[in-house]
Amino acid sequence: MLKVLDKFLIPIFTLLLCVVYVAKTNKMEWIVIRYPYVIIAVIAVLLGSILISEMKNRGQEEKEKESVSPRQFILLTVSSLVYLLLTDVVGYFTTTLIFVAFLMHQLGNRNYKQIAIIAVFFTGLQYVFFRLVLNLPIPAGFIV
Repeated sequence: MLKVLDKFLIPIFTLLLCVVYVAKTNKMEWIVIRYPYVIIAVIAVLLGSILISEMKNRGQEEKEKESVSPRQFILLTVSSLVYLLLTDVVGYFTTTLIFVAFLMHQLGNRNYKQIAIIAVFFTGLQYVFFRLVLNLPIPAGFIV
């Protein structure tokens, strides 16, 4: 019982916090709260998928999880710092495209066609979301 409660308690509690936040801020102007609402919507979708996944796997024995080696951890940490430093120089979208592809490769995906499709799709989705939907300025470097 405690194991089941442990898996469901945090996602349900976080969803409740999201609902309370939306209820308390629903009278504010849309321009002020649209970004937090988008983040809350993303959190709610992700938490919902976690809950559904946990309910599907509830009766099954837990599988052994893959761990990240210390070398991979250091490489991913350093690459994240390089990503942050190069974003203003090279440009957000170009750096993000390269970073997503690099991360996927480092985490074990060797299907280069899949890496390219996901990296381009993810970067394009960010462009649509930040530039077209939220109309936010994005760091533009010499490549864009």
